[in-house]
Amino acid sequence: MKKILLLLLTCCFVTIASAQLQIGLHGSWNRVDLNLENISSSPHSGSSYGVYARIGSRFYLEPSLNYTVNKVKIQGSTVKFKTADIPLLVGYKLINLSPVGLRIFAGPEFSFAVDKFKSVFDSETYKYSKDLVWNIKAGAGLDLLRFSLNVYYKYSLNKPGNNIKRISGVVLELGIRIF
Repeated sequence: MKKILLLLLTCCFVTIASAQLQIGLHGSWNRVDLNLENISSSPHSGSSYGVYARIGSRFYLEPSLNYTVNKVKIQGSTVKFKTADIPLLVGYKLINLSPVGLRIFAGPEFSFAVDKFKSVFDSETYKYSKDLVWNIKAGAGLDLLRFSLNVYYKYSLNKPGNNIKRISGVVLELGIRIF
């Protein structure tokens, strides 16, 4: 009797959980700015690719794993730095109709350096030296059928390296739900 009850409870839990779980892939275009001390830099286009899970219905939790290539121009030279990003977003669906949805979200992002850049002009003064940078993200998203379009702003909460004040930028993300 206990085994049957446990089996029924497990089936109910799996059914409820699968109804509120979405898994998908996304890619993005980003434009980040590196705020350096005593030197000018300008944003440049970069990209990101990853996988996400959305758990919940009206209120949801959205963890994801992304590989990001950021690019900035420093004194006329394009510099790249690559990160593995793990955002943990909390969101709310403002509109939750069957084919269309409108969402807002915010949360922390843990950004691990994969390939730190060394500046072409002074590698000791301006260097991405931190292994972990804490970011905050906030934005909005539109869902249409299996596709999602997100626009958000990200801002670093700690200094990524010597004489680097902040990383900030705008990201446009396109995703497709696969499950």
